Amino acid sequence: MSDTTAAGYDRDSVAGVRILDRQTGRVHVVEGDFARHTEEWWCEGNGSCDCNRALACGVAEWDNTYCLGCNRFIILDDAGQPRPGWNDGYTLP
Repeated sequence: MSDTTAAGYDRDSVAGVRILDRQTGRVHVVEGDFARHTEEWWCEGNGSCDCNRALACGVAEWDNTYCLGCNRFIILDDAGQPRPGWNDGYTLP
């Protein structure tokens, strides 16, 4: 069995995902239930938009009856830059 999905994503969960909240400037390290998600979930699944990224950061400032889009929460690489391929749909600085 391959270690990647058909789309080329790692099948294993990704620990230590770091997300920048562009509104506050705070960097959140994902923990708990959200830390068990895979690369594919963060890149193309529910974790690829602000709705679930906000929940992963413990930020729930909206009534979540509508999608927040891709604006506020950016996944960072180890150097603190937007992680390539993980923020598609976002306007990056």
